[in-house]
Amino acid sequence: MVEGTPIDPSTTPEDVDALVADARVAIDGRVELALQGRSITFSPQQIGSALKTRVRGTGDDVTLELHISGRSVREIVGDKVDSLETPPVDAGFEVVGGSVTVVPARPGFEFVPKLTATQLLDVALRRGPATARLKGKKESPDFTTRDARSLDIKERVSTFTTYHSCCEPRVENIHRIADIVDGAVVEPGESFSLNDYVGPRTTANGFVAAPSIRDGKFVEEVGGGISQFATTMFNAIFFGGYDFLEYQPHSYYISRYPPGREATISTPAPDLEFLNDSDAGIYIDTAYTDESITVSFYGNQNFDVDAREGPRKNVTPPKTRCREKKSLARGEENVVQEGLTGFDIVVTRVFSDGRPDEHFTTHYDMQPRIVERRRCDKKR
Repeated sequence: MVEGTPIDPSTTPEDVDALVADARVAIDGRVELALQGRSITFSPQQIGSALKTRVRGTGDDVTLELHISGRSVREIVGDKVDSLETPPVDAGFEVVGGSVTVVPARPGFEFVPKLTATQLLDVALRRGPATARLKGKKESPDFTTRDARSLDIKERVSTFTTYHSCCEPRVENIHRIADIVDGAVVEPGESFSLNDYVGPRTTANGFVAAPSIRDGKFVEEVGGGISQFATTMFNAIFFGGYDFLEYQPHSYYISRYPPGREATISTPAPDLEFLNDSDAGIYIDTAYTDESITVSFYGNQNFDVDAREGPRKNVTPPKTRCREKKSLARGEENVVQEGLTGFDIVVTRVFSDGRPDEHFTTHYDMQPRIVERRRCDKKR
């Protein structure tokens, strides 16, 4: 016969009865956990299936308790978790009636099954149906409301508009690049490259084929026409008083642009790049109609900028070049390309605060007038 010492059970029938009573309360009604118009509801059957028991403590300090695991909650919620989670939203800026205001940031929400499981049990142990605010993990935005306000963006410092004909393919490209750049923020001391910010001009990026100038020749390419946006932005930079890091005028003068104050852009070059050499940030706002594009800079400058256009020098009228085309009738002439006058011009940027003037020198090539005739040795 083996002798032993009786050991009392760590839990008593009373402990079990109390646990059963709590379990009945937990499955007495549904539980809804809600957050900002989104919610997840747990039915009594779902709560009952998730309920487990476990022993807590050691020695004389042992208790029975109900438990719901995070894994059980994750299985119940399933795909509904996508409707509960939201990404953080960075702070931004809004322009209304020429004034700029800060749009506050919003934190994101991450569903945490383990935390929800604890909350579900706590709420379920209340008698009857219950609703509570869903707990989870807040995700902070990268660019906070404090960050936005610290940029000291207070007013419109420059704006410029250029005009174009309606409804051409190039207009679609102008609108597309405007949409991409709209809302860009340039912090003090940062540079802004239009090529880097916009990325490749491809059909996948929303651009279409349209006429363009490449290496001094008129060609058809995807993204054609966006130099009009570059010119518009050039003037917003110019009148904002910011420092140009890179720009290139067109080879030929295009009459819809101010002479000496325009820029072309292509990939990988030329680019339009400037430095925010002010103490405040810059918010870039774009707007367009069927016949115009506008770029505005908002920041905080304490001076005005004026442009002084010098005279056109080394003016070179277009020459006429003839190409023979035997299918033309005698005396018939077909104009393939209209000529453009070449010239040099200097534009001066003048600052109202007394800093030195800046001179922008531009050379425009002469573009020949090209015609087709039956014979080129005679005019007709």
